[in-house]
Amino acid sequence: MLDAKILYLAGPGRSGSTLLTDILGQIEGWANVGELMFFWRNRTPTSTRSCGCGALLAECEFWSEVAERAPKASNLDQAVIDLVYRSRATSQWFGLVVRERRHDAAFVQWCDALADLYAAIAEVTGCRIIVDSSKQPPSGLVATAAGKGDVSLLQLTRDPRAVVTSWLHPKSSAQFPDEQLFAMRPSRSTFDWMAQSAATSLILRRRVPDERFLRLAYEDFAAEPKPVVERLVAWMGDADAVLPFTSATTVVTKPTHSIAGNPDRLGGTERTIGDQQRWRSELDPGTRRMVEVATWPLARAYGYR
Repeated sequence: MLDAKILYLAGPGRSGSTLLTDILGQIEGWANVGELMFFWRNRTPTSTRSCGCGALLAECEFWSEVAERAPKASNLDQAVIDLVYRSRATSQWFGLVVRERRHDAAFVQWCDALADLYAAIAEVTGCRIIVDSSKQPPSGLVATAAGKGDVSLLQLTRDPRAVVTSWLHPKSSAQFPDEQLFAMRPSRSTFDWMAQSAATSLILRRRVPDERFLRLAYEDFAAEPKPVVERLVAWMGDADAVLPFTSATTVVTKPTHSIAGNPDRLGGTERTIGDQQRWRSELDPGTRRMVEVATWPLARAYGYR
């Protein structure tokens, strides 16, 4: 029996999820575990991937204790692990829906393993809310099944022009060379924005009750970070939470046990939040037009003009 609520973040990469979950992870009773779907890939004996706390994942005491208390997750069949990462390809998304409807053995094992992980995290931390920022629609599909009705879905949106611009710039960590986000071609990042946004709106959205779904634009968060986070935590039933803001736009974050994500998650620091809208000066006119035409239906539905 899971004693904690699950907050699942969905949406395209470079939409502000790392910053937001770092903030949420500072709240007493909230556990930010980052992109939990990478538990099986990043936490292997030979992996050099790091935990957000700064330790290698394979050596992190927190994740070692979680793994010990989650035998179904720790002993997951390799074929199921392969399915977890193969399902990230958009061509596999419909097949995963079919697997669920047929009660496919691999799908059931993945659900049981994720439920086991959630329960172990709640047990080790004593938290009320687990923040899973895996973002991917397939893992969101499994999370809503594994959470057994106690999952809230937060859809993050961001102007596709800003997302494409952000993906033009790689990100890395000097301390952990393997922790990096490579640059992505505009055509690829545009397609990813469309695919992940559409799947979240059309598939994941239907898997939770109306009161358990919230759509948040990065631009709104960047404009008024403290009020937006206050509303978010109140929506999760924690209106009295103490937030790590030192001013209306400045936060101080300490490292959390985030298992994967943007390298910005490594190391605590003071951050001033704002939206620089670099795409207005950095995105060349041809690329900007391509992005606007390709994303027009969904971007307009989300309020981007």
